[in-house]
Amino acid sequence: MTKELVENSNISRSNKMINGRINLKAKSYDLLRSFASLVDFNDTDFHEYSLDVLDMGIDYKRSQSYIDDIMGNPLRIKDDRKQKYQSFSWMTSMTYENGCITAKLNPDLKPLMLELKENGNFTKTFEKYILPMNSLYAKRIYEMLLQNKDYGYRKFNLKELQEVLNVPKSMYKYMNFKAKILLIAIKEINKYTDIYIPVDTENLKDASWIKLQCGKTRKITHINFEFQNKSTASAPATKSQEPKEISAPSQSKTELLEKRFEELANNLSLLNYLDLPAEFEINEIDVELTKEFHKYISKQLFVFFQYCRDNNKNYKNLATSFKRHIRGAYKNNLDFFVTKEYLNRKEYENKLNEIKQIKEMEIYLEKHNNTNFEMILNDEKEQIFVINNKLFVSFEGNLLAINDKENMLKVVAYLKNI
Repeated sequence: MTKELVENSNISRSNKMINGRINLKAKSYDLLRSFASLVDFNDTDFHEYSLDVLDMGIDYKRSQSYIDDIMGNPLRIKDDRKQKYQSFSWMTSMTYENGCITAKLNPDLKPLMLELKENGNFTKTFEKYILPMNSLYAKRIYEMLLQNKDYGYRKFNLKELQEVLNVPKSMYKYMNFKAKILLIAIKEINKYTDIYIPVDTENLKDASWIKLQCGKTRKITHINFEFQNKSTASAPATKSQEPKEISAPSQSKTELLEKRFEELANNLSLLNYLDLPAEFEINEIDVELTKEFHKYISKQLFVFFQYCRDNNKNYKNLATSFKRHIRGAYKNNLDFFVTKEYLNRKEYENKLNEIKQIKEMEIYLEKHNNTNFEMILNDEKEQIFVINNKLFVSFEGNLLAINDKENMLKVVAYLKNI
């Protein structure tokens, strides 16, 4: 197979394999991927594969060193249950002879590379985006980000990411890791691939392209990458970031803002997102309150969009900014509760109690439907009728509907005892 054919091929692998720990040189990884591209997605078994060194543009003087690197550094996959790594050799054999490298893939890798449609949980990558990158870290981060391509973000535990990338211990300090690994990787991903991470790679102090999550000691523990597909994204026009192979068409600020709000609306888990009290669950008692809550949030989402559009605001973390807006809106609109911090407990309990009373009232009226009885109401004995699950009182030969809640509750209390 020629280099041109390899570049136009794709590789499908299990996400476990992509997230595995790999300790290879960038060129060795490219050679390994070239062999992986020869595997048919629908195969049930591996075959013997061969690559011509000259056709692939591989330096024949270093071919043996690449082979030794692949054979000597296995894939390591973490078993989440045992919290230990399991090692897999890449190849059972690999030889270089007469300008050709022949290899046999390890059969233990079959569940990670074959019949993936049945197994699911796999990612397809294209060589034309990965081979041009020089940094192994760039190639690996790009592959891992592609697993969440439809969502445009991925959250990593910083320590686990450093382990998976197999970075030197000197790079475990975040500032070193960012300057010498992350920013270089981002630069190459933006230049050669089909996704774009908005970041000024010339400014080492700028962390706007990620969301950093700190622990109690303020030590950075997690990184959340945000990225966009170049086919729909707008990117800053800086020389260092301008993609050579794929252009990133621009969109107006309003269009981009509309898209971000649409994504927020589609992915917003309203109840969990706004951190309501534990008692607030969607059940038959709370259904009306839940509907009211959803209407309120939908209205506030539109209000916040108008504010951002009219004031030219483009918040980096839209979800967090919307939460702040909701809290502010609550302070000025005390007829509705939103979060634990601003929750009026008495108001909540009264509202919930009212819904329970109405539900209970419906149950007893249905149970005593089409009946009549006498009871004391407003200090007088009255003839009460239950007709079509509604309450009426006899007055001068006519039936008058009982609509005031206080008297309705009195009737229901009476029905409980008869």
